[in-house]
Parts: sequence; C-alpha cells; structure tokens
Amino acid sequence: MLFHRLWAYWSAQQKDSLWVSAFILLLALLPLPFGGNRPWASDLLAVLSGLLLVNMLWAERNVEFISGNALRKRILTSAALFTFVVIWGFIQIIPWVPTGWQHPLWNEAANVLGPLKGSISVDPGRFPESLLRLASYVAAFLLAYGACRNAQNAKRLVHMLALAGVLYALYGIIVESTGSNMILWYKKWAYEGFVTSTFVNKNSYATYAGLSLLCCMTFLFHHFGSFVPKDPVLARSSKTMAIIASLGIRDYAYILCPILLIAALALTGSRGGTISTLLGSTAFLAAFAAHKKWKIRHWFSLLIVAGLLFLAFVGIGGETFLLRVDEQAIHNDAAMRAAGYKLTMQALHDNPWLGFGLGTFDSAFRLYRDASLPLWFHHAHNDYLEMMMDLGIPSACLLFAAMGLMISCTITGIRRRRRDGVYPALAIGASVLVGTHALFDFSMHIPAIAATYAAILGVGVAQSTSSRSSAHASEAATNKQERTRIHGNETKGHMRTTSAQSHVKPAPQMATPKPTPPLRQDKPSLSSAAATLTQAQSHHPIAAPIEIAPVTPAVQPATATEGPKPLADVATEAMIQPTEPTTPEALPEKPAGEKTKKRKKQHKKKK
Repeated sequence: MLFHRLWAYWSAQQKDSLWVSAFILLLALLPLPFGGNRPWASDLLAVLSGLLLVNMLWAERNVEFISGNALRKRILTSAALFTFVVIWGFIQIIPWVPTGWQHPLWNEAANVLGPLKGSISVDPGRFPESLLRLASYVAAFLLAYGACRNAQNAKRLVHMLALAGVLYALYGIIVESTGSNMILWYKKWAYEGFVTSTFVNKNSYATYAGLSLLCCMTFLFHHFGSFVPKDPVLARSSKTMAIIASLGIRDYAYILCPILLIAALALTGSRGGTISTLLGSTAFLAAFAAHKKWKIRHWFSLLIVAGLLFLAFVGIGGETFLLRVDEQAIHNDAAMRAAGYKLTMQALHDNPWLGFGLGTFDSAFRLYRDASLPLWFHHAHNDYLEMMMDLGIPSACLLFAAMGLMISCTITGIRRRRRDGVYPALAIGASVLVGTHALFDFSMHIPAIAATYAAILGVGVAQSTSSRSSAHASEAATNKQERTRIHGNETKGHMRTTSAQSHVKPAPQMATPKPTPPLRQDKPSLSSAAATLTQAQSHHPIAAPIEIAPVTPAVQPATATEGPKPLADVATEAMIQPTEPTTPEALPEKPAGEKTKKRKKQHKKKK
C-alpha cells in the first residue's frame, strides 16, 4: 500500500511522467544489489534503461530534443566520439584484423592448441558485458537529459537521489553500530569494521555517499532558498537569527540529512572518498557562488563552510577515520598502489595504440603481475590508466573528450543560466568528485555510481540551456504541433468535402437578373448625409465625433414613454414636413389684424 501511494505521487505530477518515475525509481534501487556490481544486476539495468529510452524517444517524438546551436554541436560531437569508441571496441574482437594487430598471446596459444582465430582483445568474451554497462550509462544520461529539461522533473530526480542516499546511509550506520557485519542477508567477506551499506567496497560506497551529499545540499538550497521567516521584525535586524527562530521539526529533519551522510562517509574510513567529497563540495559551492555572483565576503564564508565540513568528517569519523590517516597506513597503501601503477604502465607501454580489449584488464594484467604486488588487482585502481590499457591511448582520449564536452556544457550553463543554476553547479561538483576519486580507485566501474553520475550530468546539461531559449524552443515545438494538427484536420475536412461533392449532382444555374439602376437624386437627403458622416467617422477613428443637432419634428409623439426615434425615421419625417427655421424658444404668433395695419403704415411711409 505504501509503495502504491509513493508510485501514485511520483507518477501523477505530469501526463508523461510514467517513464520519468520509472527511471527515478530505477536509479534509487540500483545500489541495493551490491551497488549493481553483479552481471545479472548490470544486465537488468541495461535492459530496463534501454526500454525506458525507447519509451522516452516515442513520447518525445514531436518535441525538439536539443535546443540551442552550441549545445547541439557539443552533444552531437560527443555522440560521434562515443560511437567511434564503440566501433573500435567491436574492431578489437573481430578476427579479420591484420595479423600484426593481433595480440602475441594468440600465436602462443595456437602453437599449443592448434590454429586459432586471433584478435586484438586478449579476452573477447568480456566485451559484451562491458559494452552493455557502457551503453546503460549513456542511456541513463539521455534519460536524465530528456526528463530534466523540465525543471520540475530535475527537482524530483535530485530530491529522490538525496532521499535514497540518506536511507542507504542510515542502513549502513545501523548495521555497523549493531555489530552484525552484514550486507543485506550475506555475511561481510571484506572491510569488516567499516560502513559499506549495500556496497562491498568501502571506497565505492564513499563515492556514492559523496554524490548523495551533493544532491542533499541541492535539496537544502531548494528548501531554504525560498524560506520566509515568521518574524519580519527580527528579520530586519538579523535574517539568520530570524530563520533559526522560524525552523520547525521538518526543517531540522532536513538539516539532519547531510549530517547523517557525513557521518556515514567518515565511518567508511576512505581517504580518497573523503578528500574527493571535500573537493567536490567545494567545487559545487564555488560554481553556485559564481552563478549567483557572490561578493568577496561570501567567498570567505565558503571557505569557512569547507573547513567546517572537514572538521565534521574528522569529528564524526573519530577513531575509524584517524586510523586510516595514520602515516604508516598511508605509506603501505601508497607503496602497493605504486606497484600496481608501475605494472599497468608497463603493459600500456607494450601496447599503447591498440589496447588489450574493452573490459579485459583483469585478464591482461595477469601477464604482468609479479611478486612486487602482494594483493590481486581486478582493477587498476585508476580508471584513466585502466581505460587506456583496455582501449588504447587514442580511443581512451576520445572517450575522455566526449565526457569533457558534456562537462563544458555545465560550465557554460553557470554563466548563461539566469535561474536554476544549482543544477549545473551540482554536475560540476559531481564531476570533480568522481574525477578525483578515479585517480585512486575504480568507482566508475561500479554501475550504481556510474549511472548516478551519468544521471546527475544529464540533469546539469539539460538545465544549462538559457531559460529563455528553452521557453522559445518549447513554444516553437507547441506551435509546430498545433499547426500540424490543424493542417491535418483541414486536409481531412477538404478530402471529405471533395468526396461528398463528387457524389452530388450540380444544380442548374439560374439566370442572374440585371441590377436596377439607382434613382437620380438632385439633392442629398438627410439620411444619406448621416450615412456619409458615419462612414467618414469609421475611416477616421482618431478624429473627434461631430454632434448633429436633433431635428424636432412637427408632430410630437403620442406618449412621453416612447423612446427616441431612429435617425432614418427622423430624416423621413423631416423630408415630409415643411422645413421652417426652428428657434430655441417658440415665439407667440401675431393676430392677422395687426399684420394688416403694419403693412398699411409701411405703404404710407413709402409714398
């Protein structure tokens, strides 16, 4: 019942949010099966993300997917580079390459086992799984980009990732504090005494906790960015104190979430994860400050926050963190990693251009491992060296360039975006975190981390376009859909009309009578003058209207209750009655006798 209500809440936001909600739920549940680092889990991720991508492309088929020429060029260039990397991965496993390109191991195997078809890759069977994982990460980026062009979907995705990270951190702390040393229902077989949550490797979980912390900081910016203090009088003197006085239980719960993530991160004892998270958090705050154009005093506040974060890591981690930063422990770990890097560089020196095949590090590294390395390395503990060894230096550099183009889009978004600049800042902080930790570990080979980072990067790229251009693009797409719909309806209506007219016989044409010529009028009537005046006023609306004195008819209306007569009736009556000059006041008519006497007097004067 609870799951049904959550699903209804997340899917009821928009009409096309079914695939959006499914994608968000997939990202939230991906860390559950050991960080997704099992073949069945990674294959399931690839299948589900592929189905969701097809659903998204169908749902968004009439909408412009990429808005902005600069963004379109970078995305298309990145897609072309990634396509070349995939094609090169296929070339590495086909047996029809020149013999000089094939790895020498195939010749040695042919001397023992007989004729064999060689290839560039030393283990072609590792390619399908590696390609599926890489394709699922690209699908996660595209899904996040397609969904998060809408700011509301971006907010939902980031908040869900923050909530999932808090729940995984709470689970890890509870399991470690009870001393059960369990991962789900399995007994821990590595890193006992450290918080790993549902991950096997504590360093991998530290990277995921760092990404969750960045999402949680974004959530706090959303929540407290529009926070209104309850006491406006106190806010005039001190806004900070007014906000603290207005906090409720829910607000304190939100503040507790990043503290919980910091505690889980510190209890992992991962030096690389802690340092990477500090650098990523600083980069996130710096990018957001650049977007908001903070002043110098705000930058000092930023340094203070970074220092408080470091003290929180040390204080909450306690003995667990301090044991990991011991000088002897650092020396031993650095010596072991240096030995592994040296052997990886030796393999890279032997085959720098063609590589050993995508996903074949574990198989190829066995050819170079010696007694200088006490532990077994399934990964190079440096994602850059491992990708160069797998793909070769040129192809690996193309893959890095494709990712760099997407990161550059978020940097551009910091400068151009007017609002919601927290999302490009989040992508920049996540890129710094993951990029730094990739120097010391193999976190990008864990599906939960790689897919989460790809989704965050997709959110940042989607929200890096100017809000005005995005609005214009969506308005243009809507107008295009409306024009297409109207044109289709008109076409169907015209076809129906044509088909209906084709079955109806035309009626016989009647002779058109000639128009009667108008009567000649020597003098214009009052009605024609009024009509001419009305027409002139309609052609010149700016001119002031001319008032016409009402014509008083000789015959008064029978009742006083009748309204004023129309202008045409008044004009008709005026034409029928004799026209006499009217005066404001009616003069009394003189008797006939007085008129006769006056005429006689005038006649006598003339004589």
